[in-house]
Amino acid sequence: MKAEAIGSEHLLRVLCSDAKRNRFIECDAAKNVYGGLYHVREPETQVLQLAFPEFVKCAAAWRARRLYLRETVMRYQPPQQAQQGAPAAPPTPGAAASPAGGDDSNGGSNIPSYRPRVQGSSPAAAGLRRDLESGLGWEWLEGLQRAQRYGPVLQVDLEAGCTGGLLPAAYECADRLLAQVAGSRRVLLLPPGQAFEGLYPYPVHHPYDRYSMVDFEAPDAGLWPKFGGGVRGVAAVLHPGDVLYVPAYWFAHVQHLEPECLSLSLHLAQGARPPVADATPLRLSRALEQRVADVEGPGDVRHWLQLIGHGEEHEWIDLGTVKGYRRILFCQSVRDDVAGALGHGAWSHLLPRMCEGRLVPTPWLNKQDFREPLYLTDKPVVYKDTRTEEERRYPQLFRAKLEAEGWHVAPTVSTVPIPGVNMPKNADYRTWQG
Repeated sequence: MKAEAIGSEHLLRVLCSDAKRNRFIECDAAKNVYGGLYHVREPETQVLQLAFPEFVKCAAAWRARRLYLRETVMRYQPPQQAQQGAPAAPPTPGAAASPAGGDDSNGGSNIPSYRPRVQGSSPAAAGLRRDLESGLGWEWLEGLQRAQRYGPVLQVDLEAGCTGGLLPAAYECADRLLAQVAGSRRVLLLPPGQAFEGLYPYPVHHPYDRYSMVDFEAPDAGLWPKFGGGVRGVAAVLHPGDVLYVPAYWFAHVQHLEPECLSLSLHLAQGARPPVADATPLRLSRALEQRVADVEGPGDVRHWLQLIGHGEEHEWIDLGTVKGYRRILFCQSVRDDVAGALGHGAWSHLLPRMCEGRLVPTPWLNKQDFREPLYLTDKPVVYKDTRTEEERRYPQLFRAKLEAEGWHVAPTVSTVPIPGVNMPKNADYRTWQG
């Protein structure tokens, strides 16, 4: 896949890290709210917008910084009738699908509807389309989709990095196929059943959602005491032409092993496949965190999950109010959801585990000596009241002094005619009519 195929006019999303760490962790800007519970003052990884030729040159020349590219180059488009609001039949492998709206964004090629479509219609996208259509075994993939009852390929991500680049352990909510194109990389897979047994996933509302809080390179036993106990995974080294299947909610810890490492990540829809039972606790925890946050706010998720898990919510609820009654029903519905998914009484085990070392602020992500830039230049202005008691009670008598000091004195309205004030100076106040 050449740089010319991607083009120089299309800007790609590139992550930039300090060379000493050479670690890339994506920060969700939509969740990184200033003043929020999980606000990250200075994200570890910066985001740059570079054309592919620029990325190639900078990745080879920069020494103090390291780059990693992750860009969605293909995305699934539903059939045209589905986009127009009519119910669409499930896509059939091997059947031709026209681009929505009559826009021939695929150059007139008959691509089965299970395949995603290249983003954009520029000449660069056309060159990338030829590479992706000829370089991937779509027939083999469609056979896999039929045999395993997968849905369509939702998207294809292009990933590129350099030697030593580390992608910390993170999971996706969809099954993936990691296809190695050039170079090699090491992938460590950890099952979702260990999520609350030592991997400590970030909360749903955290900017680093879906990542493990544990720094595998330098684990802190004080922050993550369960990590060294029983966390075990499976490692694989991918070479060009290799494809690795990563189930949904499995944590993948990836490191690049060569100067030029290029790969594709294909995200598969669930389709008719039943969800994996091992991932149920992690998948359920995401839904519960979001549900409690919608009712009580993100800052109280841990508090209410602990109360529900220990059966102590009655101590915090006023049963004599409508709000208290609704909270009782809500707490019981949380228990019912866990019991329906994991079995009777499972909530007393899952909810406390969800709160162990999680759903709390993450101060270690912020530098201890960090100061907000505005605080360094902000000099508050303090106004002191220098008036005497008489000047505050009778400001009209001290008008000249107070106005010279910047105080406002309300104008005096007199009902008695006064020459030069509310009547002409040369008028007779006895005969003047105002």
